[in-house]
Amino acid sequence: MKTKYISLFFSFVIAFGMMSCSSEIPNGDTSKFSDLKSPEEDMVKKDYLPLKHPCMLHTQADIDRVKSNLTRSPWKDAYAQLEASDYAQSSYTEKTSALLDGYLKRMDKNNWSGKYPDYSNYTSCMYDAAAAYQLALRYQLSGNTVFADAAVKLFNAWATNCKGILRMEGYTNNVPDPNLYLIPIQAHQWANAAELLRDYNGWDRNDFEKFKTWMKDTFYSVSNMFLKNHNGGQGNMHYWLNWDLAQMTSILSIGILCDDNVLINQAIVYFKNEDIKKLEISKMQFLFCIRIRILMRFWDSVKSRDVTKGMRHCVCH
Repeated sequence: MKTKYISLFFSFVIAFGMMSCSSEIPNGDTSKFSDLKSPEEDMVKKDYLPLKHPCMLHTQADIDRVKSNLTRSPWKDAYAQLEASDYAQSSYTEKTSALLDGYLKRMDKNNWSGKYPDYSNYTSCMYDAAAAYQLALRYQLSGNTVFADAAVKLFNAWATNCKGILRMEGYTNNVPDPNLYLIPIQAHQWANAAELLRDYNGWDRNDFEKFKTWMKDTFYSVSNMFLKNHNGGQGNMHYWLNWDLAQMTSILSIGILCDDNVLINQAIVYFKNEDIKKLEISKMQFLFCIRIRILMRFWDSVKSRDVTKGMRHCVCH
């Protein structure tokens, strides 16, 4: 079942603290993908996967289960933390004013701060995406529309005020700084927030469609370009693991939000059929990073004279 690959895909994403996805996207059929070699194959466009929304981080069953347990721990304690979060308040205000020329940027300070004072304004997108998600989740759990309305304001502000990720002629793929490729990391959080409010009556349908278009134009265009040529085929080793995962997560989440099976299939097929050499490099890099992390945790515990704590971290994390 194609569901297996969606679940497996997001299990890798969890390892990087990005996102996970329920396996409750139904009726997939991976037999149609067995011979595919790239996202450009015809089957990417032909295979259809019906969706039962919401179906990203949360299904309706997930939401209902949590709501039914809000008077009991640990759900009660977790919900109290959500209520106390600065990002889950109806008074939260959007930060698109940080985009001085309307474009998102994540660029090297030494090279670009002179030309662009807002060279690292992507954090405004990051904070607003976090707020949109927490507000949408708080609405789903409380039923109080004030939180949904606050999230809708964020969606509409970004779809209106953000022109996209900065591009410039004269550079590979018109991307002046490769760090710009990392901005789509925020796409899945925006998509998850919008998924929770896709049927909210207080979100005008035209505005919802405008937001979906913004998601594709802003994030998908860059993610798709990166997976096709990895910054002009430079082949730097660090591009093959977390950078690819960031783009696949972006594409898959946008595909789910937009009911676009071409994008959903592209992410799944790419995940399943990526070049073996790159996959082996990724495996080696992943294992290396895990081992380094374990050693660092253990060394920190040794310095603090709590070796037992370090061993517990090595086993559990």
